[in-house]
Amino acid sequence: MTRITRSLSGLGAGAVLLLNGCATVPQRAGFDDVRRAVADRSGVTVQWRGQSQADAAADAAVASLLARPLTADDAVQIALLNNLTLQATYSDLGIAQADLVQAGLLANPVLSAERRFTNGFGGQAAEVDVGYDFLQLFFIPLRRRVAASALESAKRRVGQGVLRCSIGSTSTC
Repeated sequence: MTRITRSLSGLGAGAVLLLNGCATVPQRAGFDDVRRAVADRSGVTVQWRGQSQADAAADAAVASLLARPLTADDAVQIALLNNLTLQATYSDLGIAQADLVQAGLLANPVLSAERRFTNGFGGQAAEVDVGYDFLQLFFIPLRRRVAASALESAKRRVGQGVLRCSIGSTSTC
């Protein structure tokens, strides 16, 4: 293999790795849309609890509601903020968002290396190959559309679950 060929193959491998990059998933993916939809339809506030500073605000809101005589609306608000089943349902949004991010990523290239020794001649050779299925690039837009549709469906499903709980259908909460 000539020096120019090695440089070009190394440059190609570096470009593939650079294009693939790193992706992060927003921690509360899609939840703001659900929160707005629920507030618009029912007037209650929902909070995805755990690992956020807003949890302290939710705890303070619950304490404030418990400090005065409870109304039916206050009881619903407390139940929605403390419902563990709903909290678990919110993770569906994170999973759907992760699927959307994954759908837009390039597949990893295949790297193979080989070292050969020739018998009796004292020579050796090394070969490194990088392979990539470039046809997958054509499927990325389709995969992203499907994953975006699944995220929207998850938002609606979670919002519907919250609204069901807020009207008192405890069998689904």
